[in-house]
Amino acid sequence: MSMPLRPIGIPAVGDLPWGAHFCQFYGERDDLVDSLVPYFKAGLENNEHCLWVTSEPFRASDARTMLRAACRLHVKADAPVVGHWDRMRLEQVVTNLLSNAIKYAPGTDIELSVEGRDDTAALVDDDVGINDALSEVLMEEGYAVVVTTNGAEALRYLRENTAPSLILLDLMMPVMDGYEFREHQRQDPALGRIPVLVLSAGHLGERVTRMGVAGVFKKPLALESPLAAIEEHCGPPA
Repeated sequence: MSMPLRPIGIPAVGDLPWGAHFCQFYGERDDLVDSLVPYFKAGLENNEHCLWVTSEPFRASDARTMLRAACRLHVKADAPVVGHWDRMRLEQVVTNLLSNAIKYAPGTDIELSVEGRDDTAALVDDDVGINDALSEVLMEEGYAVVVTTNGAEALRYLRENTAPSLILLDLMMPVMDGYEFREHQRQDPALGRIPVLVLSAGHLGERVTRMGVAGVFKKPLALESPLAAIEEHCGPPA
């Protein structure tokens, strides 16, 4: 007769029947925490009698504190969310969520939803300095930014992800320049509706006029100069 499986809180091991024994090796103290805390948490949630016999590197008080504070962070996204992530801001958000959970609701899981935004600008430029500087300015203003370094890479991104509200396009790039990118974009019904602002150090003549773009900015660029045009197409930043 098969025994019913019970959740043990360790995804790598899976559910096990009551009375099963297993041995798990660990390298660091944190590795042991990652195994024991969810294991005992799962047992307590199932109203099972649990006995944790502690030894170094744990004391009994450590075990109690860890179990009280145990919580899991679940991150959900309905679709791929790709962009230029502000790592420091993301770490601050996650740290604050975990700190508040431990303080006000120990043992409670946290659910974090990640969604695409309507105020996203796609920056297509092979100049790393421009990308970094303009991305920083836009993110400080509250916009989301996606960075690609040539037209071919930008087309792949646009066809595989949620469309941005605006494209900031350099003209002179390797692999596929801005002119060819714009031709492909206009021929694609799903992408042709996205407005384009051209950022270029080259000659802005009749060829640029025929591209049918929403605006043109000459490099070297005063980083604040395109902000009004960006707000017109992306809306006010979040």
